[in-house]
Amino acid sequence: MGMTWKVKTSVLLIGLAAATMLTAGCASQDKPENGGNLAADESGAAGKTETKGGEAELEIPPVSIPKHGITLSPVQPQGALLQIGEKRQQFDWTYTTPRMILPRLQASDYDLDGADELSVALNVDSGTGLSVDELHIVESEGDEAKAAESADSATPFVDHVFEKDDYLAQLGNALTFKTSEVDGELFGHLTLNGETTKVSLKSFQTGYNGEVTEKLGFGAIVGFEASANKLIATFGVGIVIENVAEPQYFGEIQADVGYKDGEFQLSSFRFTAEE
Repeated sequence: MGMTWKVKTSVLLIGLAAATMLTAGCASQDKPENGGNLAADESGAAGKTETKGGEAELEIPPVSIPKHGITLSPVQPQGALLQIGEKRQQFDWTYTTPRMILPRLQASDYDLDGADELSVALNVDSGTGLSVDELHIVESEGDEAKAAESADSATPFVDHVFEKDDYLAQLGNALTFKTSEVDGELFGHLTLNGETTKVSLKSFQTGYNGEVTEKLGFGAIVGFEASANKLIATFGVGIVIENVAEPQYFGEIQADVGYKDGEFQLSSFRFTAEE
């Protein structure tokens, strides 16, 4: 049997491409279909073709969930074409980056309303100290008569954005940070939802032309993972050092991402120190 789809909204959750600085005191698993690092794929799905100039060009394949009739294909020079059953729509999405991490698709009932939604995790920005995912949730019409009618529409799906101000405010409100020094060793005290983790920052006390501050940098490393009935966000967290352009990372924060009627809520924040 096919999936039951309904029209409400689809969700675009955008990680920041630049690190955001906050001062201390401011405010059962199913693996996603397809995806992964294209360059490291040993299946041969990503082949090479010869261009007219004789240069090798990497083929970027579509990703799909065949049992649900779902396919996402790259569009040149920019974009992606989503097909669910007979309905198709082109989006101005970044299908992949030079790192060649393919989109990850997962179908599940994330808002627990009895109908499955489609999550699409895209790697949209990458580089030195930079890796940013976008998370989309796509919903379609559940009524069969309306579904047949909307299949002829050029836009049977809609994007709804989790605004970055909301995204950062929720993370900032859940997080506080301060430093202390014991016998010459610097420590960071990161508190999430009232639970404090003490982390040694000794490795950052030397080798830098600047002082360690009580500011955190996050937003340049953002990942999203979708599994059965669950969405998880991961944020790299770094200390800000004077005269150093990028945060120096010492751990990551994970949070569950709740979705309901176009609204998003980060919850169950947890911190893991980098070993």
